[in-house]
This record gives sequence, C-alpha cells and structure tokens, in this order.
Amino acid sequence: MDVDPAPSPNTVWESQRSELNKLRDENKDKLAPRAMDLLDHVEDLVFDLLPAFPSGVAGAEYIIGHIDQVIKASPRNDAAISSRMRLFCVFARSSAMIELSAKQSQDAMETLMSLDVTLDPRPKWLSAYFLAIESIMLMAYTVSDCKVVTDESAPVPEVKNIINTVDFGTMPEKLLKTAVETLGGKELSREETMAALRIIVILTRHDPKRCSPELLRSVLTAFKPSGANLTGCYPLLAMIARHAFDDKDVLRDIMRREIRVWMNPERNKVTDVSHFVRQLRQMAYRDANTFLDAAQEECELTASMPASGIYQVRHKNSGNKDEIADKKDKKDDKKDDAKEASSSADPFKSSGIDMFETSPIMNFFIAELGTSMRAIQKEEAAFRAGTPYTEAASEAYAYAGLILSLLTELVGSYFTAKKAFMAAVRHGGLYGKGKSGLSNVINDLACCVTLGDVQQKHSGSNNPNEVRRLTLSSWAMSLLVALCANVTHTTAIQDLPEDLILVRKAVLDGVAKVLKDTSVATPEPGARYGRLWALGELIYRLLTARLTVVPTAKDDSSLHLAKTMLEKNFVSLMTLAVSEIDLNYPDVRNVLVSLLRALEHLTKISIKWGKTDNKQKDEEEEVDEDDTSLSEEDSDISMTEDEGDEGADLYRNSALGILGGDIDIDDEDDDMDEDDLEDEEDMVRSRRYTFANPSSSTHSRMRWTTTCTTWMMTTRALSRRRMRMTKEMMRTVTAWRENG
Repeated sequence: MDVDPAPSPNTVWESQRSELNKLRDENKDKLAPRAMDLLDHVEDLVFDLLPAFPSGVAGAEYIIGHIDQVIKASPRNDAAISSRMRLFCVFARSSAMIELSAKQSQDAMETLMSLDVTLDPRPKWLSAYFLAIESIMLMAYTVSDCKVVTDESAPVPEVKNIINTVDFGTMPEKLLKTAVETLGGKELSREETMAALRIIVILTRHDPKRCSPELLRSVLTAFKPSGANLTGCYPLLAMIARHAFDDKDVLRDIMRREIRVWMNPERNKVTDVSHFVRQLRQMAYRDANTFLDAAQEECELTASMPASGIYQVRHKNSGNKDEIADKKDKKDDKKDDAKEASSSADPFKSSGIDMFETSPIMNFFIAELGTSMRAIQKEEAAFRAGTPYTEAASEAYAYAGLILSLLTELVGSYFTAKKAFMAAVRHGGLYGKGKSGLSNVINDLACCVTLGDVQQKHSGSNNPNEVRRLTLSSWAMSLLVALCANVTHTTAIQDLPEDLILVRKAVLDGVAKVLKDTSVATPEPGARYGRLWALGELIYRLLTARLTVVPTAKDDSSLHLAKTMLEKNFVSLMTLAVSEIDLNYPDVRNVLVSLLRALEHLTKISIKWGKTDNKQKDEEEEVDEDDTSLSEEDSDISMTEDEGDEGADLYRNSALGILGGDIDIDDEDDDMDEDDLEDEEDMVRSRRYTFANPSSSTHSRMRWTTTCTTWMMTTRALSRRRMRMTKEMMRTVTAWRENG
C-alpha cells in the first residue's frame, strides 16, 4: 500500500505559511468588532465567538466599553444589550480569575447602573443584567498581597484586612430595590427569579443588616404561588434567611469550632498551610477576614522559618493533654457554679427560657406561620361542615410548609435562632398573646393528621388533601427535632450547652403535655388516634435523630433526650396511652406500632445507659475489703433476694411486652427469655449499687427513683379491664403475625 510522503518545507502549502500569517495579523484587530456585530444579530453564538475577544482584564474592559456604547445609543437596541450582557457573563466565568482594580470596578458598575431598568414591561435582558452586575462584584472581590517575613528579627506586619473591597456608594441599595421589585412582578421566568435572588444573596452576605423583615416579606411574595419558575430557588431563599443570623461573632464561633474539630488537638495533628486552607475553603470563601481571625486564635506555626520553605500549622493545644484537661475542668467548674447559682436563686423568678432574647426575623417567621395556620384551620373547619376545599387551602399549606422548612434550617444551625424561636413562641407570636407556648406548635402542626390520613399513607393513597396534612406534620416534626439538635461537636453529656438543655426540656414538656391532654381534649376517636400516631412518630424521631456528619468519637449527647424522657415519665405516659386504645376500632394497628416502637427504643436506650454507667463505675471505683463494706454488701444481697421476684421486669404487665413477645396469651407466668433476664440483672445491679453507695451521683439516684415510680404507676394504671384489653390486643397482634 502506497503512503503519501510527509510534507516537506518545499511543498506548496509550507511556502504559503508566511502569507497566511500576514493575513492573520492584518485581520486580527477586526475579529472582535466583527464578532460583536454577529452576536448582536444571533445571541446564541456567544460560546462560538468567545475566542475572538481579548482575554483577561483587557477583554473585560473591551466588552464593558461596547456595552456602554449600546446603552448610550438612541434608539435603544434591547437585542444588542441582551447579547453583550450575556457575553460579559460568559466571559467572566470562562477564563481565569479576573481581578479588577477599584477604579475599573467602579467604572464598570457605573456603566451598568446607568441603564434605565423599567419593570413594566420587563426587558428581555433583565436576567443578564443582574448576572453581569454579579460578575463585576466578584471581580472586585480580591485578596490583598502579603509578604512573608524571612528575617526572624524583623517585626511581623499586622494584617487587618486581607480582602480588598470597593466602595460602590449607594449603588447596592438601588440594585437591591430593583431586585426586590423584580420578585414582586407576575409571570417571572426561572432565569429572572434566580438572577434576582442571587443578587440579594450577595448583598445580604456582605451586609446582614440588609436582611430585614420587610426584605424577607417581599422575597417570600415570589414563593407564595408555587410554580415551575421556582425550581432551584429554594436554597437561595434559605441562604438569605441564614444571613440574618450570620453576624461576625456567630461566624467566628462557628469557624473556631470547625477548625478545632478538624485539627483535633488531642491527636497532635500537623498540616501544611495550603492543605489547611484547601480543606476549610468553604469557611474561607464565606468571610476571609473572620476565617483569618479564627485561625490565628486556634492555630500556630510549627516553625517560624522552616528550612524546606513549607509552612505547617497545628492547634495551639496539640499534644498538651494536661492543658486540655485543665480547660475542661475549668469549664465544668463554671457549669457547676452556674447550676448552683440557679438553684439558690429566687424560686419565684422566671425560668432561663424567659431570658432568651427575641429576634425581629424570627418574630416575622412565627407571625407568618400563625397567619397560614389560621387560614388552614378555617379551611379545615369549612371542610368538616361540608364545604369543599378552595384554592386558598393548598396555597396556605404550601406556604406554611415553606416557613417550617426555613425555621428548620435556622434552628438546626444557630443557637441564637433556637433561643429566638423559643422566645417568640413563648411570648405568643404564633396566635397572639392569648394562646402561646410550644404545645400549640405540637398540637396544631405536628398533630394535624387524623387516623384516616395515617391509613391512607400506609395504603399508598395519593389524595392531595391527606398528603399535604402528612407533609405539614412531617415538617413540624423536623422543626422540633432540629430545635433539640446539638449543633456543636461535643460528644459528652456534661459538655452540652445549658441553653440547649433548657430548650430540650421545654420541648419534652410540651410533648408530655399534649400526650396527657390528647385523650381529654380530643374526644373524637379518629382525631385522637391520629394525634397519638403523630406523637409516637415524633418521640421516635427525637430518639433516633443523629448528626449529618457523625463524629469519630462516641457520641453520648444523644442519650440526654432519652434520660430527660425517663425523668419526665414518658414510659408511663405512653403505656397509659396504649392501654386506652380501643382495639376494636378500625385501622388502629398503625397507632399501636408507632407508640410501641417509640417505647421499645426508649427502653433499649435506658438499658444501654444503665450498662454504660455500671461499667464506668466498676472501672473507676476500688473495692474496699473492710467489715463495713462487707456488711453493706450482705444487706444489699438480702434486699435483692427479697425484691428480686417483684422487680424482675418493669414492663412485664404492660403493653410494651407485646413487642418482645413476653406476654403469652395462654400462660402469663412463663419464664422470661434471656434478654429479659439480662435486663433484670442490669436493673438489680443498678439498684444494688444505689443502695450500697449513698454518695452515688444524683443522676443514678434519679434514674432509679424514676424507674421505680414508673413501675408503680404502670402497675396501678392497668386495672383488670385494661389487662383484658391487653390480652385481646396481643391476640390481635399474634393473628397479624401469623397472617403475615
């Protein structure tokens, strides 16, 4: 097979290389203007014609200059404005990072702001206009240069601001007003909605004071009629709401906590500076100056003048376990002092929650939620009277779900938001001063479902009326779970913040109150069983909630909720609720499963807690061999033998025994299985330790007292009639199991 020889310099094509290069040089200056003319007629060629324009700062100035020309032209050519705005947006994001000086940024911003934006009718280039202004703001956000000191004797320069900011005067306020007015328009496209929201996100991030209730009310107007134009816009709305709580102090505390966790001072972790910044770049991008302050407070250089030229950092307390322990002891002492001060204070003084400060942003969200709930209750009352739902019902449900999602995002991220939420609800922000308290949120939001809704959910029905009630209940449960969530990385119970403990106790008090009042305040069986199902789901979600990023160390902070539930007699409350369920009522099985599942999980946690405490106490304490200890041990053994048969299983005669199959229909006096025997031994061991050690911790004595009280209340509450109902319920459950 013949192959053509490789071209040589003597070929005809090679001889024309110089001529072609000459033609390119002559027409090179004409490419950009020609490409601009083509783009004015066919905007979709923007990606194909992009290489025809200069690169870097020169290209940005060239495009801005041609935008200025078309703005000043008369009559105004909207097609040309749109194509050139879009060209600038694509150019700013296609090339390498472009940094404009302060003068260049101000001139570019003045050029775009000189364009008269009329929103009636909206111009076709409005979204490109917002994106072009966003690009200029990003180009003006530059990092200042800082020289590394090479001489140890030379003073280290103090860097107060590592970000070069540009003063745009009153232009941001004018731009914010234009973006808000754009969101208030009708029939917005998805591009226009997202572009306006992005501008608001940038402006509120640099100045959180701009995030006022009036601004949020205007922004939420665009989300009330949900449509396709809002796809992908909800994260931007959440960011705007978060900026209301992102002040300098909050950001600094969050960054210090994240740096401390990432550096892990107990492991003496050492890393180079570039890797440190790369791994924590999200915080550096959020606020570089605050990140620098947090890094200076938490980290230090391993060597001021490294021989290799690679600077490495470590935590200031790395490897110094004694110093870490001292700080922990001081922190515990402060908490103990605070507890003593609170216990010795005036008993008629208001609780710690009353001292929480309110927030205008949180008050606005609570007021909006209350308005939506009143509209929902009006529609539900009309529907029960025979009037079908109107379009306003679906809008009210959708808007209430949106507010709940924003509240969940806020209270799950900031301690200040948790306290502001509790203060707003406590002062009657939901329905006014006449009806206040967290129990209203649980009653009207989390428990808004009926037994019919629950049955339709498990049967796979897609009825929109039932789905939206279940969705609203789920969002309300997520809000309560986020309210009790620990946003810090502390894994020990003693390290939990005092404010979080107060919030958790208030939430559980509200749940207990609703659980007690359900049978009395809700005589209608369908509504009562729907509330019980929702309460069972809520308690189970509170017990099983975990952080999104699970810490490497063992997390005991989640046990605090279970301990608080035991202290507040949740076992007896749920057992009593189960015993009052009419087993002959249709579709009641899901209610039983919900409550019994929560009871089972709470029981497992309490047993696990007792095993952990006993193991720790056995490891820490030394066994004394004197006669006093022997006499105490003998008394303990005798006490255990006398009470062993009585306290074998606290839940033996309750409905909780159904889950493990402990109650037999034919013979209730059968022996317990191995798990029950282990639980009995754990409980007896815990009781023995409590009596033998009168100086044991308050929590241990409280746990045993609570357990005994729960057992007594459960035994007395279950009368003969309820015992017969329990047997009937067990027969029903057994039949369900046999039938699959």
